[in-house]
Amino acid sequence: MPGPWGYQNYVGPPPVRPELPRDVKPTHILHLLLTIITAGFWVLVWIVVTANMAANNRARRARYRAGLAAWEIAYVEWQHRYHAVYGAPPPPAV
Repeated sequence: MPGPWGYQNYVGPPPVRPELPRDVKPTHILHLLLTIITAGFWVLVWIVVTANMAANNRARRARYRAGLAAWEIAYVEWQHRYHAVYGAPPPPAV
């Protein structure tokens, strides 16, 4: 099947590497002030919020690791296609 512009052996751009996720952290100063204002009752909310954010950060990092593994496989396959079509090594990954 021809590629864009009628070329038979078009490889296309390399796959895009996933971005490293940034951890989300609660604003501890705000929660400390709310705990002081509410005479300690806000501690329960603070614990739940912190635990929820930690779980979300773990899930985000796990998705990143899975996406990175898939990207590595796709990039190696792209390198093989590039070499087979153009007969030269592909440019390095950015």
